[in-house]
Amino acid sequence: MCVQRCRFVDGGGLAAMLDSLTTLALMDHSSANISDGVLQLDCVRCLRALLGRRHGLQMFLDTQHNVDKLVQCQFISNCWRNVSSS
Repeated sequence: MCVQRCRFVDGGGLAAMLDSLTTLALMDHSSANISDGVLQLDCVRCLRALLGRRHGLQMFLDTQHNVDKLVQCQFISNCWRNVSSS
């Protein structure tokens, strides 16, 4: 299992997934469709699986860029929630 996760991270999979989450978070939610929601959910599930393992968490934390991207996604999502509930 570790070999697969290392390939995923080393092959740019984590960066691509975080970029996808950022793109989805920046989308105009009024034009979002069900496939966007499914993609976002799949990314979150994958991220959860990676971070749920000690080695995966360490690989994630080894790069500050990963942490910054995840925080950016969460911040953008929270901003959209606040705007839509107003």
